[in-house]
Amino acid sequence: MIRRCILYAISMFPHGAGTRDRRGTQLSDRRVNAIMWGGYLVPKSLRPARSGEVSKPELFIRLKFSEGSFLGPGKVELLEGIEKYGSIVAAGKAMGMSYKRAWYLADEINEMFEQPVVVKKHGGKAGGGAELTDHGREIVAHYRSVQKLSAEAAATHIRKIRKALRKDGTA
Repeated sequence: MIRRCILYAISMFPHGAGTRDRRGTQLSDRRVNAIMWGGYLVPKSLRPARSGEVSKPELFIRLKFSEGSFLGPGKVELLEGIEKYGSIVAAGKAMGMSYKRAWYLADEINEMFEQPVVVKKHGGKAGGGAELTDHGREIVAHYRSVQKLSAEAAATHIRKIRKALRKDGTA
């Protein structure tokens, strides 16, 4: 229920101070800037456009393998961040995610697959960190391929739906 309230507030009202959910509860700036979507904090890059802004429709793919086992844009972006920054904490921070949440998701991702996806390095002189395994890079590449092929297949239908949207930007 809370997810719907936050998404509603973000899509209906401008971002920033004074934003409230449907029940009138004040939303913190952090909650406004990092929207909950499908149980994940969604980074600014995936945030819905502000009212009146024209944005290109995006297709989000979330793969459900079994009860509670999902792979979607949030987890894949976390994996890409780990690859980029060499750290689970830094990748989570770049997404507006807490330290605890980032570590929890990295462990959850590793539990989903037969082989490790993320390998953690413990501290020391080098300071620890994390990296993707070859298997992890393959998982990310396969997910991005599914996303690209799905977007290409759906492009015509998405354009037709977009043309049917209200021109004034209201929901």
